[in-house]
Amino acid sequence: SNPTTPPVSVQSSVFFPALRGSSSLIREMFDQSRSNRANFTAPELTAQAPTYIQGTVTKLAVSQTEDTLAVLASGATNTIYIYRWFNSGGNRTQSAWCKFTLGGDGTVIKDVEWIDQALYVVVARTTASDSDVSLEKMDFEPFLVDSPSDFKVLLDRRVINTSLTIGSYNSGADTTTVTLPYAIPDGSGMQAVTRETSGVKGGVTISSSMGSRGTPSGAGGTLVLTGDHTSTPFWVGEAYTMTYTFSKIVLQSGGAQGAPTKVTGGSFRIRHGTLVFGDSGYFKVVCTPVDGISYEYPMSGIVAGDPEVSLGSVVLDGGEFRFPVMGDHGQVTIAITNDSPLPSRFMMAEWEALYHTRTRRIRL
Repeated sequence: SNPTTPPVSVQSSVFFPALRGSSSLIREMFDQSRSNRANFTAPELTAQAPTYIQGTVTKLAVSQTEDTLAVLASGATNTIYIYRWFNSGGNRTQSAWCKFTLGGDGTVIKDVEWIDQALYVVVARTTASDSDVSLEKMDFEPFLVDSPSDFKVLLDRRVINTSLTIGSYNSGADTTTVTLPYAIPDGSGMQAVTRETSGVKGGVTISSSMGSRGTPSGAGGTLVLTGDHTSTPFWVGEAYTMTYTFSKIVLQSGGAQGAPTKVTGGSFRIRHGTLVFGDSGYFKVVCTPVDGISYEYPMSGIVAGDPEVSLGSVVLDGGEFRFPVMGDHGQVTIAITNDSPLPSRFMMAEWEALYHTRTRRIRL
């Protein structure tokens, strides 16, 4: 284990890190016996992604309510690694790793700690001439919405318009300038998105351009909105991109004792993929062959001819999204991205493929 980073516990489990070369692993120790005689084991939680956590682990924090572990490491000081799990009947039925990388040049995460379902993050942002430290909150409560809307506008460092300094409308330039309560670091892009009320549809991105970035210890940054938005309800925050990259797709067959066995011979080409999704306003699938030319297939949630869809509205849709791949299974990278403030949720992925071999394995 790592002697400088203390372990953390939740229920009957203890999580602790260990350094392995240039990356770190996480283990979970628990009593696997179902009797009065203890039998402790400590399986590795990072076995499927052994180099995912870069550097030495500097902090572990576990939620007592959300079945979530947060990890900080020295190899990526602007990143929070997250491990989430679901247990049923005493067994772990689902688990996954992901990470949040905070934008902006010179961003360093100093500390994290849980209070109920919220992860509080101490963030330092440094420029060439100035710096500041802020306390920010990440809420892990599932299915959060911006009432009366049925979804949540997804922006980092989100601020409601009533907490902004909104300048007068410039009729000559057709712009409205808003001042944020914090500086905008280099490398960060800001967005303004309408907030749903009785007379305004939520989730619509307002055309804008960067004004001044401000200084951490002085004036806040400014964003210039196109049009008159002195009375428009909206959110302003930092835009970010969600990315999910599929693992390499492999063909398997039943082994001698029923265990799946990887099929290594023959030609295995992926023709199409199908995503089963729900409550999604936007996402796109990006297929990148080894030649580096990416092909993008967006889903906007809007179906032509739908009588319930009006111009400028946001539609959350669900169903199946089919996209072409047309590549060798080992020669193409398939990813889902969402760089909009609208939600996207995925339940399952299916693949249509062609497999051809000139030989067949027989058992003698």
